[in-house]
Amino acid sequence: MSQPKVGPRLQPVLAAGVAVMLFSAPWFIPVLGVVFSLAAPLPLVLLFWSQGPQAGRLGLVLALLGAMAAALGVGHWALGLCFFFHAGVALVLGEAPWRRLNAPWAVALATLAGGGVVLALVLAAWQISGQPLGQMWQEYWSQEAQTVLAMYRQSGLEPEEAQALNRGLERIAHIALAMSPGILLGGTLLFSWVNLLWARMWWKRRRPESAGGQDLTLWKAPEPLVWGVILAGGLMWAGEGVWFWAGANILAVAGVIYFFQGVAILAYWLARKKAPGWLRAGVWVMVALEVFLALLVALAGLFDLWFNFRRLERKPSA
Repeated sequence: MSQPKVGPRLQPVLAAGVAVMLFSAPWFIPVLGVVFSLAAPLPLVLLFWSQGPQAGRLGLVLALLGAMAAALGVGHWALGLCFFFHAGVALVLGEAPWRRLNAPWAVALATLAGGGVVLALVLAAWQISGQPLGQMWQEYWSQEAQTVLAMYRQSGLEPEEAQALNRGLERIAHIALAMSPGILLGGTLLFSWVNLLWARMWWKRRRPESAGGQDLTLWKAPEPLVWGVILAGGLMWAGEGVWFWAGANILAVAGVIYFFQGVAILAYWLARKKAPGWLRAGVWVMVALEVFLALLVALAGLFDLWFNFRRLERKPSA
């Protein structure tokens, strides 16, 4: 006996419910809940692709209402505002096929949408609190640091070690504030790209007859981007203070973009050599978990400009 399928009218409700469940996972599932929450835009993106923009927008509104209700249920209504970030990314990625946007443009615009939502929320909090942004950040970080220290003290941490940990957290707070533009743009870029890849993988498996689009294993970063890397390196080498951190932020965002190109190179050769599924899965898990390996992948993307690792046909120079 076959299971009844969800009708088109209920699919926005189902997609919104799954999105809210994934978004709320960190509140109930330690560690792994954060991983699940990364996929919160995915059900909504697939709803857009399968049912069209009208159903997608309805699902998006239902998910926003559900996220706010879930946040109120746990007593932290402000957490519901974080879903607007997921909603911005889902909206752009979902609308992309209907707006005839290719994958790079979809990811770029989704990044701007998600980053714009975060910036708007921060500016709104700044206006409401009336405090300088730096002070707001210090107060927030101080609360988080005290929570971490309390956890370590309960586990038997010595007072001297607690003081050293507190000093380390203060240094991290300074670096995180200085790197906040790069972290925001680079993190949102990575978040949008991962959700697009997940959506394309699901679409290809469930609807192979309609799976098409750009072959991302052939994707290359714009060649002029290398001048941004050179500029960033120069600022970090010769500059101090604001100029040093400006270079570091530029390098962080460029590094994410070249990481994408490195992943494309790796995926190209895994497909070219017809690597078995278990080997591909192992490679991607290692790239996700090992920072040094991820750095090598990003460097491969950068040096592909000169070495052409995939032997792609180069465009003739003007």
